[in-house]
Amino acid sequence: FVVTAFRQPDVNGLTSAPLERIQIVKGWVDASGQTGVQVFDVAEDQSSTYVIDPNTCLVTGTGADSLCAEWEDPNFDPDARAYYYVRVLEHPTCRWNKLACLRAQGDERSADCDREDIPTMIRERAWTSPIWYSGEES
Repeated sequence: FVVTAFRQPDVNGLTSAPLERIQIVKGWVDASGQTGVQVFDVAEDQSSTYVIDPNTCLVTGTGADSLCAEWEDPNFDPDARAYYYVRVLEHPTCRWNKLACLRAQGDERSADCDREDIPTMIRERAWTSPIWYSGEES
């Protein structure tokens, strides 16, 4: 497989986070009918200096605008049915609720802003349609 991903361009002044990694997700059915899934990291942003302050949502540093890799399945079985798809992950960003709480002042600030059970960070991702391999015996 050869995979390439590009960071989303700025749209209406909104900037996406830099790319963190490309993964290939493999699922299969073995000869006994058992299913399995394995995730392979195939490209990573090795030179990233990207850091996000979870309290202020301020970002410092830089990250990858694109990633690419070549990958061969180390456990490929030509007789086994399998599927593969690519997943691309961005570096983490603050969720909409954290940004809203940071903007809110005084009485506008919700009590939910201080709840620890509500996630404040998110990692956006994109994925491809799967490639289905039916096996040579099919």
